[in-house]
Amino acid sequence: MKKSIKFLSILCSLVMLFSVAACSTNNGDSTGTGGSGSGFKYKGLNIMDNLGSTTGTVSFHVGGGQVELQLWDKLIAGFEKQNPGIKVEKVTINDMDVLYTQLLSGTAPDVIQMESPDFGSWAKAGALQSVQPLVERDNFDTSDYWPQLIKMYSFDTQAGVRGGGDLFALPKDMGVNGIFVNRKLVNAAKERGDLTEEEYKLVTDQVNPMTYEQYLNVAKKLTILDPNNSEYNIYGTNRVYWESYVWSAGDDILTEDYQLNTESEVLKEVFEYSKAMVTEGSEDYCAPYTPASSASSQDEMSMFMTDRIAMYWSGRWLVPNYDAANMDYYCIPMPVVVKEDGTKGESVGWFYNIVYGVSRNCKNGEMAWKLIQYLTSLEGYRIMNELNYNVPGRMSLITEEAFANPQTNGSVLDEASANVFFNMAKTARINNAARLTSSNWIETFESKLSLYFTGEIASYEALMTSVSKQVNAAIKKSDPQLFVN
Repeated sequence: MKKSIKFLSILCSLVMLFSVAACSTNNGDSTGTGGSGSGFKYKGLNIMDNLGSTTGTVSFHVGGGQVELQLWDKLIAGFEKQNPGIKVEKVTINDMDVLYTQLLSGTAPDVIQMESPDFGSWAKAGALQSVQPLVERDNFDTSDYWPQLIKMYSFDTQAGVRGGGDLFALPKDMGVNGIFVNRKLVNAAKERGDLTEEEYKLVTDQVNPMTYEQYLNVAKKLTILDPNNSEYNIYGTNRVYWESYVWSAGDDILTEDYQLNTESEVLKEVFEYSKAMVTEGSEDYCAPYTPASSASSQDEMSMFMTDRIAMYWSGRWLVPNYDAANMDYYCIPMPVVVKEDGTKGESVGWFYNIVYGVSRNCKNGEMAWKLIQYLTSLEGYRIMNELNYNVPGRMSLITEEAFANPQTNGSVLDEASANVFFNMAKTARINNAARLTSSNWIETFESKLSLYFTGEIASYEALMTSVSKQVNAAIKKSDPQLFVN
C-alpha cells in the first residue's frame, strides 16, 4: 500500500523531530555510537528507563472494521482478566495520518500497530522503543514465531539497518499470499472442453504447483475475450507477482551489494513473460493490466468476485470478503520455475503484515510489554482467528483444527486451501517494500515498470536504462550504512 505525499512529508518531519530531540537531550537515549565507520548514531530511548508501574492503565491503538473492533474488545477483556491490575484504554485509529501526527506530537498510544514498510523508518528515527531488553530480562522465547517475522522486525541499533540486532515488535499475523481459483469458471471451462483432463488436474491440484509455462497455458485456456466489449472479457489470471517468479528461479531484483540487478537474464525473462500476459493482441494475452496499487487491487478483487478473473494472485487477508459473498473458490500454490538442470525451484511468495510495537512516548513499558505478549500469545491468536483472515504469527498453531480447517470456524476456505497458505508461509520472503528502511526504491521501479507494461517504454533494456540510476540512488539515500566499507 502506498502512502500519499502528505503521509511521506509527515514521516520526514517525524525523522527530523526525533533527530532534533535526540540531539538536544541524552536523558534515556542509547549511548551507542554506531557500527565501525557507519556514521550512524541510534537516537531511540531505552525502554528500561520507561517501565513505569506494573499496574494502572495502558493505551492501545486498534483499527479495522466493525467485526475486527469487536475482537479487540474480546482480546482486551481476556488480557484484563489475566492481569487484574491493568486496564486497557482502547484508542481507535483507522487513519494512519492521525497516528503519524500523534507520533509527531508525542501523544501516540503506548502500544501501536504498524505495517511492515513503516518499521525501518520508524526504528531508525527513534520513534519506537526496542523490546529486546525485556526479551532478554524475561528469557522470552521467540522460537515459535515465524523466523522471517522476527528478522523483519529486528533493527541493528549499531549499524543502523533492519534485519538483525534488537527485536522491536511482535507480529499480529503472517500475511502471505497464494492463488485463489474461481471454481465456477474452471469447471465451466472443463465442461466446454477448453481444458483437457490433464489441464484440469493441474489447476485443481492444491499440493503440487504448476510450472510457469503450465500456468500460462492454463490461464490462456481460461480466457474468453469479447471482441465487441472488453467489459465482458473473462481473464485467466490477474497480473502475476513477478517477485515470485524471480525468487523461484533463484535470482533477485537486487544484487548482493544492493544495486539493481541489470545484468540478470532471469529478470528479463520474467518481465517479458509478464508483459505478454497483459498486452492486448499478444498471443499470450490472458490478464488485465492494472498497476501495483491498492486501488487497482480493489478492481481485481471485484473482477474475481464477479466471475471475470479465474485465477487471482492475492493474500489470505481477503478471505473474509469471499466468505461474506459466499464464493465457491479454492487455493493453489504459486507456480515454480524449471531450471536449466531440470530441477524445480520453490513455490515462493512474499509476506506483508502488521505488528505491535511500543511508541517512543510510552512511559508504561512494563504494561505495554505484557499486553503485546498477550496479543501474540496462543490465546490471543485463537481469538483473532475468528476472522479467518490470516496465518497466525506462531507456527505451532497451524495444526490446531480451527486453523488447519477454517470451515470448522465458519469460513468458506477449505482445509487444503488453508494448507496452501501454511506451506507458502514456510518459504515466504520479505515484501520488497519492507526490505530496506524506505520503500522509495521499489516504488520508483514499479512506476517505470508500469510504463513498460503499457508499451510507453518499448523494451526491457530501455526499462532498465531508464530506472537503474534512480533506484540505486534511492537505496543509497535510504540505507547509506549498507555501503560503508
